[in-house]
Amino acid sequence: MEDSRKFYLLVVIHLDVMKKETQSIPSELGEMELIVQNVVEQHLGKVESIERLRTGICNEVFAIEHNGVGYIVRMNKNVAEMRGSSLFIPKLDALGIRVPKIVAEEYNTSHVGFGYQILERLPGTDLGNVIESLSIEQLKSVAVDVAEIFCKLRTVPTDGTYGLVMDEHGGKFSNWLDWMKDDLKISEQRARKTGFIQQIVHLVKPVHRTLDRYEFYFVQVPSTTYYGDIAGKNVLVDNGKFSGLVDLDALAYGDWLEAIGRIRASWYGSDYGETYTRAVMDALELNDEQRSMVCVYSLHHRFAWMCENGVAFNANTTGTIDQEKAMRDIDIVSRLLQECA
Repeated sequence: MEDSRKFYLLVVIHLDVMKKETQSIPSELGEMELIVQNVVEQHLGKVESIERLRTGICNEVFAIEHNGVGYIVRMNKNVAEMRGSSLFIPKLDALGIRVPKIVAEEYNTSHVGFGYQILERLPGTDLGNVIESLSIEQLKSVAVDVAEIFCKLRTVPTDGTYGLVMDEHGGKFSNWLDWMKDDLKISEQRARKTGFIQQIVHLVKPVHRTLDRYEFYFVQVPSTTYYGDIAGKNVLVDNGKFSGLVDLDALAYGDWLEAIGRIRASWYGSDYGETYTRAVMDALELNDEQRSMVCVYSLHHRFAWMCENGVAFNANTTGTIDQEKAMRDIDIVSRLLQECA
């Protein structure tokens, strides 16, 4: 899971320029499918197929086809949660980053009960779906392209704030330390709400002690532009090559090493994950101190993801604690604590 630790419902319909097998429209459509069909037909014409994709913890995803071409329709009742794409996609496109183009957009929710965007779908699938099958050379190739995204985004000026950026108003924090503390607080609140905190209470203080050692570092972090959710999801790979970046509702201001830590955390302990993470760090020419901070951020993210166990974010997740996952997460967090010691 890479994190998409967001509290809103987002419906995403990806548009695929490559033909793929999708289920044809059923005789009885669900409520959301009917809305999707109506929205697409208003702008493009007859919808040939609709497929609901069970991906992500924040999104409801539908793949559709019109004239043999796929499209993306993204919907949200709270348009503030999705409007960032309208702002950031043109900016990333201007930097030469491969992103989907917006075909149509509407932010007046009175029409269909949702604001929405229709976007093209780039070829490929999420990196997390194929990373195990990629060769070392393919992993390194994707890593170089991802590193280039970091380099390009670092040239975009910030307003000096920190945190998630979803519009022109920047982040909500005045320094990076406050963002770290707030993110950790939210994670623990989730675990308390589900009762899962009882199973991980022995890890809470060690995680706090480890992160507290870096307060001096966090408080001095400059505000830098980066894209945070750049690990298993949103990085598209087609035939072993990077094919684009999607789900661009938000950028981030702060320490871009946090996103590298997210990458390492996503596949911690796997050979392919370590190969890919090292390749990204090598392409960015990280020094020893920066690589140490990647480990710290990996701990931060694995702890946060562990705290999500049992949280029902949307229809793709349940409110039941997965005990097998809990044991795996506890083991990984324990290993990262030792590594960061």
